[in-house]
Amino acid sequence: QVGSSPVPHSCPRPRGCDRHRKALWRPLAPIMGNSSATADAAHPLCPRVPRQQRFTTRFISHAFTNGPVAFDFLVDPPEGLSVPGQVVRRTFEEFQELDNILALRYRGHAPQLPPGTFFAHTDPGFLAERASGLEAYLEAVLELEPLPKLQALRQFLCISQPLGSSATASTSGGPLIAGAYRVPVGVVA
Repeated sequence: QVGSSPVPHSCPRPRGCDRHRKALWRPLAPIMGNSSATADAAHPLCPRVPRQQRFTTRFISHAFTNGPVAFDFLVDPPEGLSVPGQVVRRTFEEFQELDNILALRYRGHAPQLPPGTFFAHTDPGFLAERASGLEAYLEAVLELEPLPKLQALRQFLCISQPLGSSATASTSGGPLIAGAYRVPVGVVA
């Protein structure tokens, strides 16, 4: 059975971390004719992008609003981009909406969102644990999409356009970004 030997540790990404990835792919090596070295390679949905080349998030604080508790995260762009990081404030309900979309997109490879609660909690210990879980969730999501292309994820993190595609789009006939306007390359040429 493939993946029948679960790795005994807690992880917000059941099949995404190195320990789980190795446990899932190692049994396939003999079947697929792969050596053990290639069996340990990253899953195609979990690209191995160095932390400095992808977006990262860091929990800053929480705020009590008129409704649910909101969590503030600093979203830092990859090194080399000349844009500053920005603070994004999201409630747990907004995280649940994003999780529903990611679950449809990545199915079994989507990270696990920390469990919800029926009652609102304002206990500092609970809020610290929730913030830590949400931070781990966002980091796991950004391992799936280091340069977010999914519109819902870009909106959630307040990223205006998919990165990594604008440089190649102008050479491949895609739109040219000029100021705030997208101009077809055929018009410019």
